[in-house]
Amino acid sequence: MVTADIDAEIVQRARACLDAAGYDRVQVVLADAEGGVPEHAPFDRIIVTAGAWDIPSAWREQMSERGRIVVPLRMRGITRSFAFDHDGKDLVSDSYRLCGFVPMQGSGAYTERLLPVTDGVALQLDDQRQEFDTKALAAAVHAPRLEVWSGAAFDMPDELELFLATSTPQMVMLHGSKDLVDQGVLAPSVTRGVPALVAGGSFAYRTKRPNEETGGFESGVFAHGPDAETVAARYAELLRRWASDHRRRGAARIRYVPMPEGAAEPSAKVVAKRLGAVEVSWS
Repeated sequence: MVTADIDAEIVQRARACLDAAGYDRVQVVLADAEGGVPEHAPFDRIIVTAGAWDIPSAWREQMSERGRIVVPLRMRGITRSFAFDHDGKDLVSDSYRLCGFVPMQGSGAYTERLLPVTDGVALQLDDQRQEFDTKALAAAVHAPRLEVWSGAAFDMPDELELFLATSTPQMVMLHGSKDLVDQGVLAPSVTRGVPALVAGGSFAYRTKRPNEETGGFESGVFAHGPDAETVAARYAELLRRWASDHRRRGAARIRYVPMPEGAAEPSAKVVAKRLGAVEVSWS
């Protein structure tokens, strides 16, 4: 067993604690784990304990033939822990869990873009190049909102969030202040971040209301801006599709496809990374 960390103080303390507990066979290495620990490879299990934005080639190359990588992967403002196996070409995962970890340090560090829209409102996204009309969006925030109710159940919000966040590159994370929620401008879902569909100067995001006919709660959409009807309709259709076709645990299959650096392009169900692409399919 080998453990590696970029922080010398953590490495020293880990070594001291392991020795005190009698685990003298655990190797403790001071290293930027982006490059793995090649002198001790191959590994049957690579368990990452910091939020990774990508999967570096060293991790894949240092897996044993039947090895597995367990990694909290960050994408489009959310984090999920995936258990990836190698299928001979790519990494595939049918196992994932909601999680939260401190971000990776060192050469694997990546800071998601946080784009201020107006006081108390910001968009979080991966793509540093994606352009938004923040002036129009700021005006939309304080414009009358459109409410659309999907008639679909609101359930398993972590599964729904994964579906929404990976459905289209136009989906970003919307963050809003409690003050705006208290004023009735935005729904409570924005305080923790919620997938939002942005088109020009309009945006839509999910909400919920009690409805016994849908099993307790019904999912809905709040939309703002000149094209509120259009973005609300698109969003509501995604809510209905998830509720009718994928409303269960483990419905997603994740494939990580290694690519030359910078070659991946975001598209429907494809999240571009620096060293590859995350492809998401649903059953």
